[in-house]
Amino acid sequence: MTETYAFLNVSRECFDEIKDKLVEADYLLAFQYDSEGRTIVINMRGLALRVEQEDELDNLIEEVGEVGGIRYERKRRGLAER
Repeated sequence: MTETYAFLNVSRECFDEIKDKLVEADYLLAFQYDSEGRTIVINMRGLALRVEQEDELDNLIEEVGEVGGIRYERKRRGLAER
């Protein structure tokens, strides 16, 4: 099966932190070669990132705005609109 994806370049520190968590969880299927076979990428299909501490959600909302899924999720949880 051929799969296409967009590349999101991140710092080495960010890549390593994600890599370490995936290895710890034994989620090794996420590691692949890029389409040219030159470098390892992390294919995050089916994975979602979240902050480790729930109280950081409000800071994130201020940074990215209450859009799409965030607005829906706040309503679902009964949280007041800002």
